[in-house]
Amino acid sequence: MLRFASLSLLLTLAACTEEITDKASDAPFEVGDPGKADGALSTADRERLIAAFDAAITKAEVTVSQLESEIAQLEQSAAQKQQEADQLVQQIAAREQEIKDNFRTNLLICAFFPNPGTCSLGVAIQNDSQMTDYKAKLAAAQAQQQSIAQQIAKYTQKRDAIRANVTEIRAGKTRLLDMLAGNTPHPPAPPELAADPAAQDAFWRLGVMNDLDAAVVAEVGQLVTLRNLAVELDQTIDESILTIHALEASVDKIVEAQRKTMMDLIIGLTSGDPAAKATKFLDQQIAAKTRSLLGKLDWPLDEFVKYLLSARGEGNLNTLYKNIFQHLLDDAAPRTYSAETPVNILDHTRADSSLTVTDDRPAEFIDVTVEIEHTYINDLTISLEHGPDSLTLRNRSGGSGKNLTQTFRIKVPHVALKGAWTVHVADDVDGDIGRLVRWDLVAY
Repeated sequence: MLRFASLSLLLTLAACTEEITDKASDAPFEVGDPGKADGALSTADRERLIAAFDAAITKAEVTVSQLESEIAQLEQSAAQKQQEADQLVQQIAAREQEIKDNFRTNLLICAFFPNPGTCSLGVAIQNDSQMTDYKAKLAAAQAQQQSIAQQIAKYTQKRDAIRANVTEIRAGKTRLLDMLAGNTPHPPAPPELAADPAAQDAFWRLGVMNDLDAAVVAEVGQLVTLRNLAVELDQTIDESILTIHALEASVDKIVEAQRKTMMDLIIGLTSGDPAAKATKFLDQQIAAKTRSLLGKLDWPLDEFVKYLLSARGEGNLNTLYKNIFQHLLDDAAPRTYSAETPVNILDHTRADSSLTVTDDRPAEFIDVTVEIEHTYINDLTISLEHGPDSLTLRNRSGGSGKNLTQTFRIKVPHVALKGAWTVHVADDVDGDIGRLVRWDLVAY
């Protein structure tokens, strides 16, 4: 009896697993033993198998269409986010003139102080520090802008190579489908089958079906790879935009600080004690310059704080040290990182979502919160990967429930936060699909 070697693969092909493996070599029958392809299948069985093959190919094409749609949406999202980043950098660059104008205004107000030289010196020192800070933030924003452009260029290069492969695969699929439809010549059958037309027909058809099976698997594998690259690009751009937003907020604070200086100066004039205000400016700038000097001397700020406290000899040194140092550096606050680009979870696939942490600080605990939309959460296995380490957070639990928002607390004494963190959501069961909406990582 004719053995349809690729049929089991074809019936599950639409699941399009992300890890495409080489198929086992399995000849449809042994040449010289035509009895295994003697047309023993009934007409009904033959039609049923052909219909199953056609249905599997059709379902695979639906998966291909879904992947293409997702890729197009991700690429459009990346282009829009690049425009957003460019606009943000332009807005930061446009603040330079405003900062200079505010500085000139504050110097002008100083001219009316009883001691304008002292006031002008304080404002000048302050402005020098603020302008240096502003230029550093502008340079950092421009570096993120350049990084986005480079990431898009890298993605485009990889995408073009994958698209070339897909084009070649699709051309081969078209040729194979034309053979099955009888529009183009098909491969010859072995001479041993010359006396049996039915076996000859079965031979070449099964060979073409096997080749078409391999082509569809290869096409889906290429598109899954491209989809994952697009998700990674979108998440990378998200991280850069968050950084640029933070830099923009910092520049806003510089401008606001200049405006506050202006109001303080005006209050100083109207209160009749401008000299006290000028002294306050100088004290603040001396503190800032001290921090800068310590950096140049490679004297850590925490060691300097300890030195000051020990020299004063007042109170509980450990408590004072902790309070001062934490207020200076805000090092005790939890840090939150988020991946907000949705990733589809298709049957027999694994959705991957990554974020990159640039902080060097260690952590004692990690909270991972996932938000998933899915019609049957019992299908899902969720894991977290960081460097060489991988941890399963949830394994096929939840019964017939829909959707999932859950926080997992992980104790990771002194783990280095820096690097890539990836959440994997695997769906190894037919029938239900969904998406990983977002996930957060909070470090303590």
